[in-house]
Amino acid sequence: MAEASPKARPKLVGGNDSGQPADDLEILRGIIVGPEKTRIHRLENRLDESGIRADELSRVLPDAIARCTAKDQKIARLLQPTIEESIRVSVQKNPEVLADAIFPLMGPGIRKAIASTIMGMIQSFNQLLNHSFSIQGLKWRVEALRTRKPYAEIVLLNTLLYQVEQVFLIHRKNGLVLQHVVGPSVKFQDPDLVSGMLTAIQDFVRDSFDVAADQSLDTLRVGSDRSVWIEQGPKAILAAVIRGTPPVELRDGMADILSDIHRTFNPALDQYEGDAVAFEAAREELLSCLGTEFRASEKKTSPLLWVISSVLVAAVVLWAFTAFRLYRRTEAFLATLRDQPGIVLTGTEKRGGRLLIFGLKDPLADNPGNRLSASYFPTDRVDYRWRPYVSLEPELIMMRAHHTLKPPPTVTLSLDKDVLVATGEAGHAWIRRFHALGTASAGISQIRTDNLIDTDLRALQVTRQRIESLRIFFPFGASAIAPDQEPLLTNLARDIHTVESLSKQLGRSIGLRIVGYTDVSNSMTANLKLSHDRAEAVRRFLIDNGKVNIAIMAVGMGSYSMAADETDDRLRAGSRFAGFELVVDAGFMFGTDR
Repeated sequence: MAEASPKARPKLVGGNDSGQPADDLEILRGIIVGPEKTRIHRLENRLDESGIRADELSRVLPDAIARCTAKDQKIARLLQPTIEESIRVSVQKNPEVLADAIFPLMGPGIRKAIASTIMGMIQSFNQLLNHSFSIQGLKWRVEALRTRKPYAEIVLLNTLLYQVEQVFLIHRKNGLVLQHVVGPSVKFQDPDLVSGMLTAIQDFVRDSFDVAADQSLDTLRVGSDRSVWIEQGPKAILAAVIRGTPPVELRDGMADILSDIHRTFNPALDQYEGDAVAFEAAREELLSCLGTEFRASEKKTSPLLWVISSVLVAAVVLWAFTAFRLYRRTEAFLATLRDQPGIVLTGTEKRGGRLLIFGLKDPLADNPGNRLSASYFPTDRVDYRWRPYVSLEPELIMMRAHHTLKPPPTVTLSLDKDVLVATGEAGHAWIRRFHALGTASAGISQIRTDNLIDTDLRALQVTRQRIESLRIFFPFGASAIAPDQEPLLTNLARDIHTVESLSKQLGRSIGLRIVGYTDVSNSMTANLKLSHDRAEAVRRFLIDNGKVNIAIMAVGMGSYSMAADETDDRLRAGSRFAGFELVVDAGFMFGTDR
């Protein structure tokens, strides 16, 4: 068998030269007292470390407070000064914190109190309104002046059946007020003072009249119109201050409410020591006792009320009629706008007593106000918000064409689908404008001038016929202008000036060809020369005396008639003349020679 190691078998006593017995003693001491030293060290740490003590105390403190509170209120009384001081400091530092904390509790109560007050005011106002315009109301006003009381109080005294003004919930054992509610617009004294007075009265009655303990005062009359109804319970008393003559059913209701309070708050009534916070929930029960009831009276309609009602009805009817008429006129006005060429309505809006109209309007469309008179619709209360656009309605297309082309009164424009037709007569310059701008307007793709007469071209043709039908006659054998022919040449010069002006407007070149003739009396050579001289004499007269500036050519044609039997003087005289030929676009024929 192998020998055991020193760790497995330590020597406890004895020793050797190396000091082994002292080490064994330390080991033995550690085995015997080591665990106790560890626990003592841990206990010292718990006592010395405040954080550890706080953690341990936090685990047991809530349970200790709960057990102490269940036994008595000692801890509550001890903590009350500290809590009150904390609240006071918190309010001084920042009151909103406490206000936010109690708002969920106070808010509903405040709202309910305000609503109750408003309802009371409404009831009083209704009573005042019902009797203000009646004979009875006038009598009450006289009574108010005579007694120097407010008119509202007189109305209340004469119309009120009963009103529960205040309700007290009183602890029966000590006579302290547990809860107290007051009706709207009711003056009241200190609730504790009233409670103490009632308790004292009940004790006085019980002691003075040897009333049994289970019996008590249930009604107390105060003045001529007030009474106090008292309902007794085993632990609480319910007292109601009532004005007027209440019904018997009200007492039954008070008894039911007192029973509910005993059933709900029985433990709190037993443990009550002056703190009424636990009975805050009983306010809802007490508020249900507050109420007002007025006498039912036959309502007689006042003549003044009839007059006022008739005036109001007439005003309403007049307003309705005026509004309906304005509505119909507005609709008619809008319908007229929708039918007006060049206008497209996109919306309407009423703002500040004015009618705003939104839409599209062609610049050439007629102003809407020009089509409707102020007596039909109040156009001065209309504001327009137009956006420009180009209308393709035929009427606007024609207006745009007239605006662009500006036709003379002798021209009529019409529209055949998308073709603009011009009829009548006009100068050449306007006809050129019509051809250039006729299709420039929106909605027109073609033009037609089949029945349009060019007055300049017609005047040129008439003047040409007059010029070419003229003949200037000469004496036998002469080439000089006879005096009786000069007026004819003067008129001819005037016609030539007209032709010159027309040719410029028509954009054409005009020339005059003068042809001279003779009779057959002389030889052909002599006749050619004489006929040329005659044509040249006319040409010189027109240039010198008529101031003619167009190109003129003089031509001699010899004898006018080649008949050998021309023996009659009248026939020969008719052959001695100069004729005229108006040449259009003949500049190339004349050149610069005049």
